[in-house]
Amino acid sequence: MQLRKIRAALVLAAALAATAFGALGAAGVGDTAAAPGVQAGGAGGPLTTLGTITARLNGEPRTWYVVGDGANDTGTWTELNPGERLIAVAGFDTATPPVASFTRDTAGRVTSYGGYDGSMLAIIVNVGADPQPFRSTIPFDRYHSFVYVADARQLDPARGPEGALRAIRIADTGTLEVTSIGFVGGRAFLEGTFSGTLNEAAPGSTPLAVTDLRFEAKNLPQAGAARP
Repeated sequence: MQLRKIRAALVLAAALAATAFGALGAAGVGDTAAAPGVQAGGAGGPLTTLGTITARLNGEPRTWYVVGDGANDTGTWTELNPGERLIAVAGFDTATPPVASFTRDTAGRVTSYGGYDGSMLAIIVNVGADPQPFRSTIPFDRYHSFVYVADARQLDPARGPEGALRAIRIADTGTLEVTSIGFVGGRAFLEGTFSGTLNEAAPGSTPLAVTDLRFEAKNLPQAGAARP
């Protein structure tokens, strides 16, 4: 079980490198060859909401916002191989996280969250080039997952790989149902539900119960491409 969780963390680090969760890579989870140099995210256009995620964590109602300004979108899709794509959305517990002040290394991985100390919840869906709605139960047949961090400061690269593993919680049990998904004009949309548990990648934690999770996001650009 622990090997599966750690392997999932490694895959997710690569999948999320272009989103706000890029710090997983910078912290050494996944691609451990840190790229030299640090750069500010830079200002784009007006900050807009690309989607929302709502859920109950251990019974407490929560909401996260997937946002972007055209230069710092926290929801993107990536083509891994011909015919294989990942859609990754990272939600924040405020609709106005300081994305323009996030700093990244030259590989695009987040190294600082600009003072943001709230939580983040990410959803990753691994699909083909022409995806259809689907239902899948853990262990997933593809690299779908949910990743939760209670405090973004826990992803500080100075904490090292072990710190990152203890900071993140990964979907451990549950069922994902994607009710709407696709690509239009080079941009992705995604909608669905999940109920299950999230647990630390490192051993020794108590599972976090996730119920009534609903997510929807649209107009998600390809990683590295500008959004209109």
